[in-house]
Amino acid sequence: MYPVVHVIDTLSVGGAQRLLTILATAAETACPVVLDLRGHSSAMADEIARRGVRIESGGIKRSLNPVDWWRLWRALRRLPSGLVHLHLTDSVIMGAPLARLMRRKVVVTVHNTLTVPPGTPSARLKRMLEGFALRHFTDHAILVGDRVAKANQARLDGVPQTILPNVIMSPPAISPEARAEFRKAAGVGEGEVVFVSTGRLHPQKDHMTMLAAFARLRQSGHRVVLWALGEGHERDRLLARAEALQLGAACRFLGTQADVPMFLAAADVFLMSSAWEGLPLGLLEGMAAGLPVVATAVGDLPSILGEEGGILVPPGDPERLAAGMEALAVDATLRADYAARSARIVAPYLDVDAWLAGTLAIYRSVLGERDG
Repeated sequence: MYPVVHVIDTLSVGGAQRLLTILATAAETACPVVLDLRGHSSAMADEIARRGVRIESGGIKRSLNPVDWWRLWRALRRLPSGLVHLHLTDSVIMGAPLARLMRRKVVVTVHNTLTVPPGTPSARLKRMLEGFALRHFTDHAILVGDRVAKANQARLDGVPQTILPNVIMSPPAISPEARAEFRKAAGVGEGEVVFVSTGRLHPQKDHMTMLAAFARLRQSGHRVVLWALGEGHERDRLLARAEALQLGAACRFLGTQADVPMFLAAADVFLMSSAWEGLPLGLLEGMAAGLPVVATAVGDLPSILGEEGGILVPPGDPERLAAGMEALAVDATLRADYAARSARIVAPYLDVDAWLAGTLAIYRSVLGERDG
C-alpha cells in the first residue's frame, strides 16, 4: 500500500508538474507513484521516473465521459493508498469523489487563481463541478500563494487550508565562459539583449501580447532577441503571428528544452506576459538564475516583487510591456540592479527541505498520524 498517490491531468511540462519533480526527491514518502490521467509520454514524466517514482497511466480522454470515470476508478483501485493528492482541474473533478468513495483521504493543491479558463463550451460546467468537488470531497487544500487563496476562497469555504508557496531547486552554477559560448552558438550577436520566456504556449500566458510588445521594440531599432521556451496548442497561431509581424530569426520558439537553466543563464531579461497566474515557477527560476524581470502584475507577482523587485505592467497591454522591456534593453546598469534584487527576493523560495517538511506535515495531519 502506498502512503500517497498523486493524480495529475497531464505530465506535459508545467508548474504543477515541476513541483512533482521536487516532491520526487522524497519519493518513498512524498511521491511514490503518480497517476497521469492522459498518460502521454513526456520529458517531465521521464525525469520524475528517473527519481524513483512509479508512473501509471489513467488512459483518460475527457473528464465528462462516464467511461473515463470508470477507467479512473479502476486505476485508483490498482493503487491502494491512504491518501490521494490531486493536481489540476480534471483530476479534482474526477479524483476527489472517487477517492472519497474508496474511503481515502483527499488533498488538493490549487495551483492557479483561475483554474478553469473561460472560452470553451464546457468551461462553466467544469468550474462548477470542480468547485463542488473542492467543497464536498476535499480533506485539505494547499494554496500556492496568497492571491490563489483569495481567488478561490468562496470555493473552499469550510475546507481546511494551508498556504504553502511554491519552491524551486537551486540552479546549477554556470561559468561566464560557458554562458558566452552558449550565446555564440545560439547566434546571439555582440550587444544584443536576450529576453527569455518559459511556459506553455497557452492563452493564459498571452504570448500574443508578448509578440506585439517585442515587435514594438524591434521597430524602435533596438537589438533584441526573444527566446520562447515551451510547447502548446497555440504554437502554430503564434508562429503565424510572429511571421506577420516580420520578427524573423530574432523571435525563436524553441519548444521544450532539457537544459532550461542554460537558456536562463545565457539570457539577459526574464519576460512574462501572462493574463493570470498563481505563483509561477518559471518566474522564480528566472529570478534564481539572476535575471531581472519584466512581467504582468498578476497573481502573487505584485506581493513578491513589490514596487522595486522588477518592472510590472498591466496584463494585455503591449505598449506598457514594450516600455518596460525597453527600459532594461537600453540600460545594462539597471539590468544588473534588478538582477541583484531578484537574487535577494527569490532566496526563500529555494528552501526545498522546508517545503517538503510542510507537505509531509499536511499528509500526517490529514491521515491522523504524528510520525512519518
